[in-house]
Amino acid sequence: AIVHVGPHKVGSTSLQTALEKGRGALASDNFALCPSRFAGGHKTGAKSCANVANCLSGSSKYGINCTLVLTDFGKFLDGAWRAGRSIILSAEKFDDPKMDIPSLAAALRGFETEVVVLHRPYFDWLRSMYSQNHLPMSLEEFAADRILDAAGGRDQSSVAVYTRYSQHFRNVTMRGLAAGYITRFVCIDVRAKAFCRALQTTPETHANANKSVAYWHRGCMAADQKEFLWAVSAVMEAQAQALMATGEMPMNLTELRDRFAQAPYRVC
Repeated sequence: AIVHVGPHKVGSTSLQTALEKGRGALASDNFALCPSRFAGGHKTGAKSCANVANCLSGSSKYGINCTLVLTDFGKFLDGAWRAGRSIILSAEKFDDPKMDIPSLAAALRGFETEVVVLHRPYFDWLRSMYSQNHLPMSLEEFAADRILDAAGGRDQSSVAVYTRYSQHFRNVTMRGLAAGYITRFVCIDVRAKAFCRALQTTPETHANANKSVAYWHRGCMAADQKEFLWAVSAVMEAQAQALMATGEMPMNLTELRDRFAQAPYRVC
């Protein structure tokens, strides 16, 4: 089993869209995706696995009936196992700090499982999360509010997600959000030969469910706060690079600092 656990704002929608479009090719490679629809669920198609992640993280929004969803999920796993098929699960909601990872691990005990976490630099990821949440605060206030959770590994950033899953799964892989990441996921992690060949001959297309914006509300941060954000980002990048799978291209500190200088965090 291959389980892509996000996190949010790290290319999940594009990856899931590609997998859904390749459902037939993946079937020929003996892989099963989450069913396009779960009994009692809300999300469908490329996003259907989010129903399972919502239920396992204690969220029953959208009127989800988690008893039906998890029963249907169990039938899906049992059917794939009996047919000797591997499975691919993908949902950014698997990044939730409240996620019941032990229950997910127990459900997958009949499969040899690899968990895949995607990564983007923390300050860049944080800006994108701000865009998605539409909160009544500035980007700078949002960053100041979130940074201590990040430093303590209590949030949805990639290193924190990797750490939580590595406590319950033996095989956890981290990959960077760089050009070709969908193809690398399919060819290297999933190892689906037919679908891999198809992707290698077709340019990747990227979809974004929530486009990033620089600001919802105007604000600024003190210079020392911005420097603290940089320090946390640099430490997390070093941790991520140490966890990266073989073959991933590292980002050097100078390049990262230049990107940070261009990020839209305003100083008072």
